[in-house]
Amino acid sequence: MQTEKLSPMMQRYLETKEQYPDCILFYRLGDFYEMF
Repeated sequence: MQTEKLSPMMQRYLETKEQYPDCILFYRLGDFYEMF
């Protein structure tokens, strides 16, 4: 996958998910958190 075409948040998500594949990641988007 070409990560340079992804948004900065998605780039960071993929990097973090590689390190913690079995975890649910919470991202703050504005006033709310989203889980991936």
